[in-house]
Amino acid sequence: MFLMANYKVSDRWLWLSFILSVVLLLASQWFAHQGSESVLRTLERGSFLRAGTHDLARLISAVKDAETGQRGFLLTHRASYLEPYYRGVKDLRLLMEGMRKDYASDPSLTAGLLKLEPVLQKKTAEMERSIVLAQTNDFAGAMALVESGEGKNLMDEIRAITDELLEAQMTRISATNSENARNVERSSFILIFSSMAAIAIATFAFGSAQIQNRRRRFLEMELRQSN
Repeated sequence: MFLMANYKVSDRWLWLSFILSVVLLLASQWFAHQGSESVLRTLERGSFLRAGTHDLARLISAVKDAETGQRGFLLTHRASYLEPYYRGVKDLRLLMEGMRKDYASDPSLTAGLLKLEPVLQKKTAEMERSIVLAQTNDFAGAMALVESGEGKNLMDEIRAITDELLEAQMTRISATNSENARNVERSSFILIFSSMAAIAIATFAFGSAQIQNRRRRFLEMELRQSN
């Protein structure tokens, strides 16, 4: 009777160990999945922020191209210099339209674009006025407009706003990278710890089963010999 009671306790412990091992393994897989989801989300956010940084750099480049074409035309009176001007203005318009749509879900960048857009409009209007004056042979008026400093002041304001936006973007990218590193570290720790715990319990249960089996065989042999 005592022997049977021991067997029942042993069997229950083995089943409990098995169930606990399975639960730990499933839990580790679930935590690993959640960790992977967190890593993917932070990677996507980082990619989104880097795209915004790239577009801001392209935007300032388009303004510079347009200004270079404007200055070249005013200095040389050659129509060929208007090509980079028109191309820059076109790129600038397309970039602003695209960024308004692409980053509508980003309040920080959207606020910066709303601040930047009227300054860009003033800058393109200033460049266009000078070109129209030059095209009507009022080169003195065109150069007077350039020398007034209006265009330079607007360009300085554009640079200041874009630099502020770029700095904010880089800070957010750095924070996202740090968060991603923490997510990876936490997920790895949970996965390794849970897996090792499950393996330890399974190993202990297997060892206990082996010991119980040897005891059972030994006791059965003693019972047969005593009979």
